[in-house]
Amino acid sequence: MKDTDLTVKLADELNVPLPIGRIVEERYREAGQKYDAHDNHVKVTKLIEEDNNLDLRVPDFTAPSPYGLNRSYVHSETKVADSFGRIKPLPYQLEYDSPEPLQDEKLMDIAQSMTDLMAYINYLILGEANQLGKNMGLTDELLVDVIRWSVGTCWVSDNIDTYQPNPDIVEKIKGFDFGKQAKLPVMTKMLAHLSH
Repeated sequence: MKDTDLTVKLADELNVPLPIGRIVEERYREAGQKYDAHDNHVKVTKLIEEDNNLDLRVPDFTAPSPYGLNRSYVHSETKVADSFGRIKPLPYQLEYDSPEPLQDEKLMDIAQSMTDLMAYINYLILGEANQLGKNMGLTDELLVDVIRWSVGTCWVSDNIDTYQPNPDIVEKIKGFDFGKQAKLPVMTKMLAHLSH
């Protein structure tokens, strides 16, 4: 929560609109007010579970990370480097195989559309981060280094030379009308903002 709060305060100081970032900050702040503020990177998901009376966890699975539910997890001493030279402990995967397509074409279309929306949102947030950095006086080269080396991997950033943003995905997602079937406040706010 402190990072998103700091980002919004910095954006205010530097006169950067940061519309998507503010939506994210609001949700993290809500999680921090309802749960232990130090756990809200995990607990932000708990909000959506409670809003919709469901459990999003995969049965019998705990992510291999000391930053989530398994605080006693210890990273492997064996490391692997990605194509940019970032070092990660195993079992980190550098490449992921695409999952088998779903048999239900409608569900497959929804899944692909959601993936496309998340990439587009990631692209927009990357733009907000770049604008924030530029208003701070950072060079383009330094911004690339900060994003690549300081905030974890970002698929859109790592593939910025080939990624083709598709703003039309917003209208397609709105056409699914998820709001009638689930409470999705962050998505609802982002879609409303992007529809302007």
